[in-house]
Order: sequence, then C-alpha cells, then structure tokens
Amino acid sequence: MRLKHWTLQNMSHNSATPTQGKLTGLGIGPGAKRYLTLEAVDALREADILLDIASPRSSESISARVIDDLGGCEGERVHLTTPMSLDKDRRQTYWSEQAEKVIDWLGAGKKIAFVTLGDPLIYSTFGYLRRATLTLNPEADVRVIPGITSFQAAAAKTGETLLENDESLVLMPASASLETRHSLAAAADTVVVLKASKNKAQLFEEINAPLEAESFLYASKLDQAGEAVSDCPEAAAALPDTYLSLFISRRRNHDAPATTK
Repeated sequence: MRLKHWTLQNMSHNSATPTQGKLTGLGIGPGAKRYLTLEAVDALREADILLDIASPRSSESISARVIDDLGGCEGERVHLTTPMSLDKDRRQTYWSEQAEKVIDWLGAGKKIAFVTLGDPLIYSTFGYLRRATLTLNPEADVRVIPGITSFQAAAAKTGETLLENDESLVLMPASASLETRHSLAAAADTVVVLKASKNKAQLFEEINAPLEAESFLYASKLDQAGEAVSDCPEAAAALPDTYLSLFISRRRNHDAPATTK
C-alpha cells in the first residue's frame, strides 16, 4: 500500500488557483461568541457568504445568533436546514445539492464560512458538505478552523481534569449501541456521551456501571437560556430532555481530596 506524504501546507488546505474561492468549516464552540478563536473572528468578518444550519425542529439557529452577537459580519447569510433522516441516500442527495452551490460560489471567488457548533470535525454536518464538495471538485480549497467542544466547556465549568498521565478518553453519541457503550466504557478512564436527550437514567447507569464511575457531570444548553449543570445522576435524570446535552463520567476523581478509613 502506498502512503501519501503530507506537508504542513496540504494538511491545512488543498491547493487553489488565485481566482478560486475557499470553503471554511468554522467551529464556534458551544454557542456563545466568547468561545470564538481569533482566527474564527477574522474568518467570519472576511466571509462573503455565511452558512448557518439548524434542524427542522429548532426554532432558531444558534450559529446565526452567534454571528449576530459578534457583529461586523457583512457576508450574505444563507440558512440551511439539515435533513433529519437516517436514509443515507436522501442525506447524500441533500448535501450534493448544497455542494453544487458551493462549487459555483468557489468558482466566483467567494469566501464561504460554514458555521457550526463545537468543532467542524467532530459530529458535525460540515463533514458531509466537505466530502460532497471535494467529490465534485477534488482541487477545491477547503479549510477548517477548530472550535472548542461542548464537553471541554462543560468540564471547564467545574475545573475537573478530564485526563492525566496514560489515561484514555472515549467520545460517543448516545445513539451508540448498548454493546458499544458497555465495551468502550469498561476500557476507558473517562467517557463523554453527547446528545444524551432520552432515557437519561438508564443511559447513565449503562455507562457508569462498567466504568465504575466515581465522578459524573451532566450539562445541557451550555451558555443558553435554560442551561443546566449537575454532578448528580439522579438530579440530572429529572431535568428536561434536550438534544444539546452531554455527560462526562470518570473512573476516579483525581481532584477530590483523599479519604482515609
């Protein structure tokens, strides 16, 4: 098997002609402008086209609100509604259609910013658009500006360490199978579960039991109206269900004072 050798330049973006535009996947963090990096601020204010996205069930686009709060973003605003479908063909068709628009904009030399919660490369719809765009034009200039993840922001609220020394962390969606949840939790030191919006009490137990967890943190709607943070599984299970939620369980709590018997 031949291995492709990467330079720092082509790891960050593909080559592009001087007249070609660029597509940037831009992470805005959990959903407040204070989480934006300086690079993200510059890209938002320089963009000719600002793409934000929300689900059909959402009353607002958090990404759009962050752009509004930042100010100074004069690019054309284009709102996308992600298809909430498990049908891969339908999803692929949708993103292929969006990629065709992107290709036209790139050909016109436009700077496009696809604005997404968290990080563009972690459970983000940007991955679909990136793949579809590069399928249509492998030479398209596609870049990524990383963002602070929701679980990093949640951990920062308590200040508890996520990893130390040779410990391992597992990141998974709540939709992972029971077998996957059990096997990964049993082998990890820290487990992060995203989109923990249904059957929370059962989900907490399915992770905490094989992990033998001594530390727990649940967070939902970070930096938004209705934010909730709890270190008690029972209290967290009683909170309203919401898609924008996560929990972190640790095998042992290094920050807790040692106890003596």
